[in-house]
This record gives sequence, C-alpha cells and structure tokens, in this order.
Amino acid sequence: MEYDNKDSRPHPIPSVFIGLPQKISPFAETYGKIAVPSLARLLGSDWQVYKDNLYPCFVHCPDDAFIGNIGVMLSRNSRSLRVNVKRLQPDSLISYLQRLGWQGETNELEALMAQLFAFSDLITVCLDIGREIHSKIGFECIVRGQHPPGYHWGAFLDYLVAKGLCEPRKRAALLDWPGHTSPVDAKAPWPGHLIADSLLKPKDHFTIFNRELSHIKVVWQPQQALEAKAYLWYQHRWLTVKSEQ
Repeated sequence: MEYDNKDSRPHPIPSVFIGLPQKISPFAETYGKIAVPSLARLLGSDWQVYKDNLYPCFVHCPDDAFIGNIGVMLSRNSRSLRVNVKRLQPDSLISYLQRLGWQGETNELEALMAQLFAFSDLITVCLDIGREIHSKIGFECIVRGQHPPGYHWGAFLDYLVAKGLCEPRKRAALLDWPGHTSPVDAKAPWPGHLIADSLLKPKDHFTIFNRELSHIKVVWQPQQALEAKAYLWYQHRWLTVKSEQ
C-alpha cells in the first residue's frame, strides 16, 4: 500500500499495489491467474475499463522484461492503473510503447533512459493506463551498491543537481540517509514490542533498523520539465556477530 502525504482526508485512502512474480513468467499466468482476479476483487466490474490497454502490456513485453507490479491508485482522482515494467532496456523501450499505442516524443524519451542507465543498475518503467496509454512515463532508478553511499549514489545525484532536479541540500541529506539506527542512537523511543522481543533473543542478537535509498524516480511528460523524487527505505533486522563477518 502507498499513501499520498497530500491527502487531507481524516482517513486517507491508500493506493494498492499488486505484486506479481519478480521474474520472467508466462504472461498467461501473471495476467490471467493473478492480475485479473486481484483487480476484480479490488474494483469489481469497474476494472474492465482498463482491460483493453492492460492486456497488451503483458502480451508485448520483450522476452527479457516483465510486469512487476500493478498499482490501483485509489487515492487519486485520475482513473488509471500504474503498470511497472521491469528489465526493459533503452533499445526496446520505444518499440514496446508503440506496440501499446503510446504516442510521444520517442527520441527524447529513449535518450533520457540511456542517460539514466549510465548511473543506475536497474530501471523500472512506470506507465499510467486507463482508456488510453497516458503520455507520462516514469523511470524508477535503482543503485544496488549502497556503501559507501557517496560513491554509488553521489554521481547520480550530481547529475540531478546539474539538471536542476535536486537541490544541493537535499543531495546531502539523501547521501546521509543510508546506514543503521540502534537503540543507542535513536532519536525517538525504541518500539516496545522490539524491546520485548530482544529479551527473548540470544544475547548476541541486537535490534537495529537498516536505512537505504530505495530508488529515485524521474518523470517525463511531453513539453514539461522533468521531475525527480527520492524514495527512502528502512527495515528492522536482528544483528549478530556472525551476520557481520
């Protein structure tokens, strides 16, 4: 689930993302056995509005790419699904979009994806589909190497700063995020259930939260300035001497 921080309703409505197998699978399995029943459960018969444009997203995926997630954007006014295409390469991007019926500036978009791949290990292409394939395209850029963060993410953030997509102070804050938080240096009280769980763990187990940058999303729209958004990630883990060796 994903919440929009601009949602001012007393009880915010989340967007729901359907996770599909994170590997190349026959589209008949992921579309027919997972996507269709999941959308029908969430949207009822209303999901049929998207069928004519969703099905081709699966059918026309290149052999080395796959649909990783479908987002039902319940919190937004636009009636569209977010389709995340993974492992798509710059040289197959335009032909894939054109098979879907997408119409846009192909040279500019392909060049942008190639530039982003110079700084990224993986890119997920994000499409918005409704009664048509919307022109907006998002690129979720992932860097696998997180440590030291200044080396792996720094060049990418320098590129975004140079293009006016990131403020220098935000660049510094993002590079300061990766690391870990323990009860010793936490700025807020440690969760009570983790304190209780730690009492039941062996004495060489320590409770910490790992922090990393998840990805940076660059959004392209025709005749509009690029936008960039950073996504932070954290997860609890039990640290042991053996896990660090």
